Amino acid sequence: MCASALRQYGLRAVYYGCTNDKFGGTGGVLNIHDDPSVDKPLQVFSGICKDEAILLLRKFYLQENHNAPEPNKKKDRVLKAEILDRQSNAS
Repeated sequence: MCASALRQYGLRAVYYGCTNDKFGGTGGVLNIHDDPSVDKPLQVFSGICKDEAILLLRKFYLQENHNAPEPNKKKDRVLKAEILDRQSNAS
């Protein structure tokens, strides 16, 4: 999601399931949502149904995109059902 656009749109709060520690401006890598130099701060609540959100995203990315010009075959991929207990970046 675009953290800056969410702030500019005037949302009061954003609720989401899981944070990606490799990218993201709403608690992943950056905390654009509470930077005082950019618009009015935005309340962010992460970790809502975290384990379910992680599994949902994993299942989504196991699928093949049949509309892609040359889809990558993902037949050898398996769903990792275990959730590692990482420290949450919840705000």
